[in-house]
Amino acid sequence: MIYQECADLLNARVAVASDAGKAMRLYEKAVRSNPKNVLVLQEAGAYFAEHHELSKSHACIERLIKLGKGQDARILLLAGLMWRQAYRPEKALSCLREASQMPQASPKVYLELADLLERASQYEEAREAVDRCLTVDEKSGVAKELKARILHACGEKEESFRLLHASLNQGGVPKVELARILNTWARMLDSEGAYDEAFDTLLQSKELLRNTGGVRSMGRANQVENARLSAMVEGVNSSHVESWLSEAEVGQTRQVLLTGAPRSGTTLIERYIDAHEEVVAVDEYNALTGRVIPSALSREFRNAGALDIGVVDRISPRDREMSVKRYLKLMEMYLGERVGSRCLLDKNPGLTGHLPAILRIMPQMKILYALRNPLDVAISSFFSWFPGNRMSVEYFTLESTVKRVSLELDFWLKLRGVLPTALWRETRYEDTVGDVEKEVDGIFDWLGVTGRGDERERKGQVYVNSPTYREASKPIYTSSQDRWKNYEKHLQGCVGELQWHCDQLGYSV
Repeated sequence: MIYQECADLLNARVAVASDAGKAMRLYEKAVRSNPKNVLVLQEAGAYFAEHHELSKSHACIERLIKLGKGQDARILLLAGLMWRQAYRPEKALSCLREASQMPQASPKVYLELADLLERASQYEEAREAVDRCLTVDEKSGVAKELKARILHACGEKEESFRLLHASLNQGGVPKVELARILNTWARMLDSEGAYDEAFDTLLQSKELLRNTGGVRSMGRANQVENARLSAMVEGVNSSHVESWLSEAEVGQTRQVLLTGAPRSGTTLIERYIDAHEEVVAVDEYNALTGRVIPSALSREFRNAGALDIGVVDRISPRDREMSVKRYLKLMEMYLGERVGSRCLLDKNPGLTGHLPAILRIMPQMKILYALRNPLDVAISSFFSWFPGNRMSVEYFTLESTVKRVSLELDFWLKLRGVLPTALWRETRYEDTVGDVEKEVDGIFDWLGVTGRGDERERKGQVYVNSPTYREASKPIYTSSQDRWKNYEKHLQGCVGELQWHCDQLGYSV
């Protein structure tokens, strides 16, 4: 095995910033020329996964495992991390379990194993793994926070709070780790009904996040993105959509986009729709925004230098045809199987502003739009832990969170007025919680799938990509309805921002 820099790798890195296509070709060349270089396989595999070339990424990982001959815990850890990035958590789990049995296993092996197991609700094994991590690295704030979550899920609430308290009083914890510990504590306090203490603790977490590096640049990038999406949504009208539908090809794969504002119940409703044998669901794989839309828009965007509905409308027939084929290929690559005649459900919250571009490319795609009381959406979003990026920066204050929810719903209220009613359906979180059978059967009728069956649980993957994976593993519960009332005094200055949306959507404040 070789683990070192090489000219092919350096050339690929240079191309990444300016030409993604060239970078892809150079990474492919680096792998061919350096088949035993661990650093090349690691970096190229990660780049392939990030750019949705999953088969190429998988090939790098498999080659890496062969190099280690299954005897090197470091290689198996690396392979596990790469499998996870390449949307194969089951294979990641297998690698990490194998690595954890080796004498040279590092604390990182146990930590990553415990994290995967916790996401799959396998708490007993997860606790054993995180304990092994803490035996070697007793000061790990990340491990303590994870163990606290596991303990709380197992009903050992007093011990989970004690562990979080000890983590907070431990010196030298990085800001982001400290912010996550506080966020976990806030959510636990919320679940115990200690609402004022929960909110105060959450504000401490958000303040730490606002003071981490890169927040300003992420905020600027977010503003640019929102301006582009607003221009698209504001410009689209019913004539555009009618024209797009008239150009649609007959016989396309049945495709449905399940979207809505984050924390509106998409994960819950997907869990039941995916139980139908005529439906296959893809869980928060960003093929549309990460690959399909940018590829389709690249030519017109370069020519225009800006993004508006005119740019979207001018996407050529050839680019649209290629994009449809690319989308289906990416979905099947993610699933590891053919879609065939089944209905493909793409669950991706937060894509409302992208709908004009999506429907220009695939005008026959149906939209299943998840709704929930906007004030509940705002509170649930504010309490959620999101990885730091240009989108999550909007959830660093309550005011900006409310504005994000407002913008998402502004987009939808505009778009549902110009889309043919046969193209979309709303599904309300409150209706699902109140009578899941009735709500799901109504969606099945709308989708045109036959039969019902007795199984009302997720038939496919155990692992959920959504940040709401913990809630997805629980039975349906009603405690999240009108959750905003627990924080009404903190929302006083923000209610006005969402009052109109509540009125338009039939929610009372």
